[in-house]
Amino acid sequence: MQDTASLFSDLLVKFRPAFTGPSFDRFRALTVGWLLCAGRHPVSRAIQFAQAVGETGHHSTFYRFFSRARWTADQLGRIVFLLVVALVPGADVHVLVDDTLCRKGGAQLWGAGMHHDALKSNYGRGSRRVVSLAFGHNWVIVSVWVPLPWAPHRGLAVPVLARLYRSKKACRVKDEYRKRTQLALNALQLVVGWMPEGRRAVVVGDGEYSCRTVVRELPEGAVFVGRMGMDAALYE
Repeated sequence: MQDTASLFSDLLVKFRPAFTGPSFDRFRALTVGWLLCAGRHPVSRAIQFAQAVGETGHHSTFYRFFSRARWTADQLGRIVFLLVVALVPGADVHVLVDDTLCRKGGAQLWGAGMHHDALKSNYGRGSRRVVSLAFGHNWVIVSVWVPLPWAPHRGLAVPVLARLYRSKKACRVKDEYRKRTQLALNALQLVVGWMPEGRRAVVVGDGEYSCRTVVRELPEGAVFVGRMGMDAALYE
């Protein structure tokens, strides 16, 4: 177990620029503990496994990492992106955008609300149309598709950036509200800007993101692949 922890620690050193010194120490310990944890992965068990491989500190200091620690999520995403892009062969890098529902419960859960539950909705298939809602967080996720070395036609989507969508009702200030497509565009502009020289971003999205908000404002050089509306206007 000690050798495994050392291996992961060497990799996690690359993420140091996204944190302050104390925050990075807790990030490294929690990540190693989470990776070594078998079965369910609550924070308490991650702390136990981290302490089992030599990490020190009271358990309350680990919990404070989530509420008070200083770190930059976008900088962390940039580091993940550059590590992942190095594994993608060829000049084209497929960047995927979509939103996902993270079901949660609790009256004091910040940013949560009722959202469409795609897994429990049937979109009119079957005897009748069923549209389900669920309470939780709705995240707009931007991922990089990494082909498997032994099966290039198959791969893994590695998330690099996330944006929390909040409904108009959940936003106390009117100017805080952003549509999912606007959140996606913000994240995509960052990712395309991180692209190494000589690489091209091929953005792939479903019908919701095949819209003017996203397509018109993509940085120059990026290509968008998605469903086209029947009333789309085509230009040279």
